[in-house]
Amino acid sequence: MVQSSKSDKPSPSAFRTYLSIALLSLAILIICSFVLWKDYGANAVPKQIAFGFHFDANKTYFAFFHVLAKGEAGMVLYNSKTDETKLYTASEKGIQSPHFGKNADQIFLAANPRLNSDPTNSDANTGTFVSHLYKCNITNDSCDRQFDFPGNIRASAELSDGNILFSGGTPSNMADPFAPKAVFVGYRDFEFYLFDQRTKATEKLTGINAIVLAPISVAGRRVAFQMDSRFRRFKSEIYLATLNSDNQFEDLVEAITEPFISYGTKPNLRPSLSPDGRHLVFEAATSRSETRGYVYVFVIADVQTKSVVEVFAPMETGNANNLSMPVFIDDTTIRYIQLERGEYSLWQYSLQSGEPELIKRLKISDIALIERINISR
Repeated sequence: MVQSSKSDKPSPSAFRTYLSIALLSLAILIICSFVLWKDYGANAVPKQIAFGFHFDANKTYFAFFHVLAKGEAGMVLYNSKTDETKLYTASEKGIQSPHFGKNADQIFLAANPRLNSDPTNSDANTGTFVSHLYKCNITNDSCDRQFDFPGNIRASAELSDGNILFSGGTPSNMADPFAPKAVFVGYRDFEFYLFDQRTKATEKLTGINAIVLAPISVAGRRVAFQMDSRFRRFKSEIYLATLNSDNQFEDLVEAITEPFISYGTKPNLRPSLSPDGRHLVFEAATSRSETRGYVYVFVIADVQTKSVVEVFAPMETGNANNLSMPVFIDDTTIRYIQLERGEYSLWQYSLQSGEPELIKRLKISDIALIERINISR
């Protein structure tokens, strides 16, 4: 029998070296994870996801969120008739949630505070987390502040009477899992609010405490929205509710018990109603064996029958992070944007022809050269 020699066993000093290396590697891994997690939390959402949520269009313009650099973002506005591009920014705040008003040359923009931009001021109780909603005249770049909100304006829509329906979330202190004594701020408990243009008063309409409540699309008295509730956590679905003549929800409790419509194998996202209220388009995913994954599609549904009438895939591959929400610009035309290989491609799709049309390609590198318009100047 062969016996092991003492040289076959690691010496105490070698063992300590191995242990030190293992502990150092673990520490580096924890630090890297913490840095990545903090960066994600501090900047709310990565560029592509934010781009997908924060998009709107009408017959002339495309508007979408774009990150210029860490901590610096703005709203790109492209004029498809004149081929002009503008970039809206705001001092010390991030521009998000664009929506075009009834006037085709007006756009509403939310200026939200950047979370944790100052680590010495990350307490939600300090009262510093205030958002503003601006109404901008696109033709002369003049912007008027409509109202302030103590939290985050996630989405908004102008109603037929000129009042603003919006979703807002309040700031909350959250413990840092990697540093229990540290605190960061996030937004929770999203609700619907109404801003009355005549009285300049803001009224809270709901008490649903949603985790996510955006986007919002309005057609007449109908309101389509995406929501993550505490009962269906991280399972975004599409809901449809009705406003009465006093701009109060008359059926919200019933409406949010079940999704209005579902499709595919992944969460349903980013709804948009046609102006006549007959159709709803949203984003969904279906499994595809040849790609060994999912393909993201736009689903068009009949609102009256709650049935799917058309499905088309804007990209052969890719995912929801590379697509904007689809937006009806009239009763039969949808506009959207793809993000791929360092550029944005701007598209529209006709329900009548069933064909997509490329409007414009914008290189990300060129956006950095656009003259910036500070709406809060």
